[in-house]
Amino acid sequence: MHNLIVDNKSLLKVLRNAACQVGLGKAIAQIRLLKSLTVKGAIEMSLAKRRYLTRITKVRPISAGEGTIEVHMLLHHKRIYEGLWALYSFAYFCDQPCRIVVHSDGSLTDVDVTLLKNLFLQCQVIDRQKSDSVVSSYFRNQGMLKCEQLRQQYVHVMKLFDPFFFVIISPLFP
Repeated sequence: MHNLIVDNKSLLKVLRNAACQVGLGKAIAQIRLLKSLTVKGAIEMSLAKRRYLTRITKVRPISAGEGTIEVHMLLHHKRIYEGLWALYSFAYFCDQPCRIVVHSDGSLTDVDVTLLKNLFLQCQVIDRQKSDSVVSSYFRNQGMLKCEQLRQQYVHVMKLFDPFFFVIISPLFP
């Protein structure tokens, strides 16, 4: 009997590991979330997001061109309004002026950039093509090929390299 319990535990452990490796846990969580929302709930959520998140475009603009604090954000088009809210909230409640720099992951549109520049006066938006060419050429010149490869392979690695690069090295690149 004891051996049967141990075997069941080890079998469950093997099954859990296999499920994690194929991403089954995330899929099950998504299915549960969708079931809990229902079609009506999903529609209401979508409408609420559109109604409330877009209100950020109606607020008073904030100066974001200079300050002792520098905030960098890697932003994706689908999350533009969440990004606007986060940056605005930080800048509004911060006790001192801050400089805002937004790094595009390559998906930001001209409309997104206009929203950012209208809401955050003098903020800097670094587009993906410029950052790719400047950072990649720097990595190649310095022999940092693994860094270049890692940055090209995973978009989130831009969060590690680009803010430091554009703060420290950017004066070298107009």
